[in-house]
Amino acid sequence: MPLVQEIKRVILAGILAGVALVSTKSYAAENGTVTMERLYNPNSGEHFYTQNKAEQTKLVKLGWHDEGIGWTAPATSATPVYRVYNKNSGDHHYTTSLAEKNNLVKLGWRNEGIGWYSAEADATPIFRAYNANAKAGSHNYTKNSQEQQMLVTKGWRNEGIGWYGLDVDLTGVPQAQTSWYKTIESPAISVANRNNLYPSIMVAQAILESGWGQSELAQNAMNFFGIKADQTWLGAGKPYYTINTQEYVDGTYITVMANFRKYSSVSNGLQGYADKLKTTLNGNSLRYANVFRDQADDYITAAKNLQKDGYATSPTYAEKLITVIKNYRLYVLD
Repeated sequence: MPLVQEIKRVILAGILAGVALVSTKSYAAENGTVTMERLYNPNSGEHFYTQNKAEQTKLVKLGWHDEGIGWTAPATSATPVYRVYNKNSGDHHYTTSLAEKNNLVKLGWRNEGIGWYSAEADATPIFRAYNANAKAGSHNYTKNSQEQQMLVTKGWRNEGIGWYGLDVDLTGVPQAQTSWYKTIESPAISVANRNNLYPSIMVAQAILESGWGQSELAQNAMNFFGIKADQTWLGAGKPYYTINTQEYVDGTYITVMANFRKYSSVSNGLQGYADKLKTTLNGNSLRYANVFRDQADDYITAAKNLQKDGYATSPTYAEKLITVIKNYRLYVLD
């Protein structure tokens, strides 16, 4: 490692050691969950994970890359994830094994207590991989199985599941609706992330607008969001589907005939929604600009902005979206 990079690594490691002493008080989200932030140090190669927003902010100011939310964890559980720190390498290690933690402490690692908690074993697995050649950042933790496999192909050792994060909660949802949800979750995450949107908002809107994929429009047109076919769409000869729909006008709901866009696949239907948000204008400005992740701090803000921007005519649209996201724990998709 070049001398300048080594000096930077040592300085950052020392500062991080100080940051580690900052209170690791949980910034718990609603419903007893916390979002686990993932950061990367380009000088040392270490990934760092924390639920402490103040710690995250400080590290970003010190040059760490903010890689967003790694996973969602329960605010508490019967299985703690311990955090230890090696002052010589500037490396952190995380484990649910009390024996492993105690052994590292005996070897000189500093015990930094409980970093967060693991969910139950039927939830989302967080994979652990080991790089024997790394001086720092020797372990990587991810819920992305493709990332895990990519590291293994590059020589990292697959060490299985480190702990578990929370998953969505579909308790009480009928089988047909659950089956539809499973077809939409993965492409929704991909489309939302590719377009700077909250997956939780996208999925919640699809649930509300399509009745969990059971609506006529969803079944026959892959249109999960009630996106109408305007004259630009119709003029281009693109496919459309005509149905009766309810509109909220002057304080009451009325039934009107309307043309809606028709898509050829689930992914195309989801991308159509993203395209609408990215292209609809209000004068010379984007109508839904404040719905994107870089403008809305969280899904609650995004939901309120959607209603304020006039996405739907229902006066309680934002409240409905937020309720769906909370009830089914869709925020873990973000």
